Amino acid sequence: MTAALAEADIAICGGGPSGSALAALLAKAGRDVLVIERNAEPVFSVGESLLPFGNRVLEAIGVRMDGFQRKEGAVFTDGDRTTRVAFAEAARPTWTFAHQVPRADFDGRVRRAAIGAGARFVTATVEALAPPCAVTDRGIVRANRVIDAMGREGRLSKQLGQRRYHPQLRNAARTLWYRDVRSFPPEVPGDIVISCFEGGWFWLIPFADGVTSVGSVTTKESGIRGDWDAALARC
Repeated sequence: MTAALAEADIAICGGGPSGSALAALLAKAGRDVLVIERNAEPVFSVGESLLPFGNRVLEAIGVRMDGFQRKEGAVFTDGDRTTRVAFAEAARPTWTFAHQVPRADFDGRVRRAAIGAGARFVTATVEALAPPCAVTDRGIVRANRVIDAMGREGRLSKQLGQRRYHPQLRNAARTLWYRDVRSFPPEVPGDIVISCFEGGWFWLIPFADGVTSVGSVTTKESGIRGDWDAALARC
């Protein structure tokens, strides 16, 4: 028999930004929340360019964004044409800015906000979901509610046979960090740059410390293979 690991009113599987933010909101509302996260400390992850609508949640749970690069729009280019879209130009902009964030730092801030609100964290790997229980490599977590916040892993949808993949989104991503990356006009500090090419696109995400996250999203037919620097030069 698998031993019991912990009990809670609500168990959240996954302690990334979504799971931690939800834990903070629920804990602030007086609920007993336990977050099950496999990494003891936040680690590198993609998804470094935030959008303005997330500001409301971050403000509600008390996450300070000091030190992150402010972002007020995005630049799109295909080599021949370049267009900038500003958040302030939205139909009804509640927020006109967001931030570029190295994820380990950002995820850590959201996690600390959850802990500060009263949520508990346990380091364990979720192996199966069997509401009202979550089975982990360290034992069973019992709860009145079990929430799957494990992102792409989609544990619950896979178990229920409900996972569906969109054919246009079954792509591959690759990323590296660089210094002294040339920007694209119009140059507005903090903008994300999306450089499109046949079969995919590159992103350039500038951080406040002068480092730029450069990554690609490509289809199997894109032809971007082999030497990374050579692929960047072609685009």
